[in-house]
Amino acid sequence: MDSPEDRLDIERTILAVLEEFAVSVAPAAPPALRLEDALRMGRGVYAEAQRMNLAIVFCVVDAGGIPLVLHRMDNAFLGSVELARAKAWTAAAYQRPTHAFFEACQPGRELYGMQHAPGVTIVGGGYPCFRGRTLVGGVGVSGGTKEQDMVLASKALEFL
Repeated sequence: MDSPEDRLDIERTILAVLEEFAVSVAPAAPPALRLEDALRMGRGVYAEAQRMNLAIVFCVVDAGGIPLVLHRMDNAFLGSVELARAKAWTAAAYQRPTHAFFEACQPGRELYGMQHAPGVTIVGGGYPCFRGRTLVGGVGVSGGTKEQDMVLASKALEFL
């Protein structure tokens, strides 16, 4: 019969093998954007929009472009709903702020026509969301001027 020390040694060996195996075969999970993160971002932007006396729409999408949060403040323009979603989607899909495409999408420039692709917008107010170097989503704000939307969307990243 095995002694208690022998059983303890066997258990330690099994645990050590399992830990080594788990580390070697289980890839690290990519840092996902969670609903909790999106809601925190939304609360921060909502407070800042109120301070700026703006009625905006705020959208956060995951890395696949699927909305996690879409909030329309009281009295925000109805058209801002789709524009905020498009800004978030475009920023996530292309991993660039939406305003970064504006000049390149002018007639005669290298990306002219991109702005007509379904779901794409080149209007400022959309930013990709990264954790380290990993894309986790996008954020879009609509309802103010281009500059105000950009300020609010970049502010959202501070709450990520």
